[in-house]
Amino acid sequence: MAPISIDVADCPAEVVEHERKIAVEAMKQDPKNANKPDAILEKIAEGKMRKFFEENTLLNQCVVGEKETIAELIKKADKEATVIAYKRFALGE
Repeated sequence: MAPISIDVADCPAEVVEHERKIAVEAMKQDPKNANKPDAILEKIAEGKMRKFFEENTLLNQCVVGEKETIAELIKKADKEATVIAYKRFALGE
């Protein structure tokens, strides 16, 4: 996958705010959520944001073919190791 940052803390604030607005708006437009209070909608939006971070931050992505995240894999290999930068290469379009 194509991460946008290393971890949640490194994610650009404008991207996080944009995704949060999309999640909240989607919850409000869903007919199933019409009668739910705003507090419940916020909780659902938070869950959607967790999913967004799992897919879009390097350390929270799952290792291909495994259930553990990149962060868990690194900590298992060396408890002191940390990621400070990364480069992503892609072939084709």
